Amino acid sequence: MIKLPICVVALATFASACQSPTPNQDVFSLPQTHQCPQGQQVSSHGGTVFRHPVVNVIFWGEWDRQVSNQYVSAIQSMSTYMGSRLSEYGVEGFTLGYVAYQGNITNPISLLSPNLAVNLMLYPPGYYPSEMANCGCDGYHNWFTSFVVADVTYHDNINDGTYVISHELWESFTDPQSNTYYDNNNGGEVADLCDSEPAIILPDGTHIESAWSQEQCRCQ
Repeated sequence: MIKLPICVVALATFASACQSPTPNQDVFSLPQTHQCPQGQQVSSHGGTVFRHPVVNVIFWGEWDRQVSNQYVSAIQSMSTYMGSRLSEYGVEGFTLGYVAYQGNITNPISLLSPNLAVNLMLYPPGYYPSEMANCGCDGYHNWFTSFVVADVTYHDNINDGTYVISHELWESFTDPQSNTYYDNNNGGEVADLCDSEPAIILPDGTHIESAWSQEQCRCQ
């Protein structure tokens, strides 16, 4: 998939400086999933997916630009691998929208543009959004009226960070409103089912989590 140009802006002013592409929200018949002989059984539960998702990356707080640039490069690298494995769930890969930087952590949700995208929020060391502090997790995604917010805490090791980012992206695409693709038995989403699997290392060294393939009946 052709990647869109990256628009780097200060978050407080991005609305007028850069318009994110608007993906098609999925008003279409979701694919029927293959039935595995045993074990996990992921199927559609009637919700929607993001058929052509756009990922906007927002760095909150103080970030070293060399580190943030590594994350942006890693997310671009993910798009090819993940895109080739999402089609069974009706998702046709993803593109990178804008990259924004916000020096002060105030009220991020109020500043986001509701554009049917996945807004990936990367936080600096020591900061935990309340919903993540409550669950004790280092990644979390939620639906806000017309877009997804995926929160990821800071990781000293970038490989750990990209692993969590990929987990949240897999699930933001295939289950944005928590009512689409998940396991019939335990409610696990496609990345939850692969939490115990080792990281996949892409050709450029990016570490990502695998996701459950109902067609292959395994994590890949």
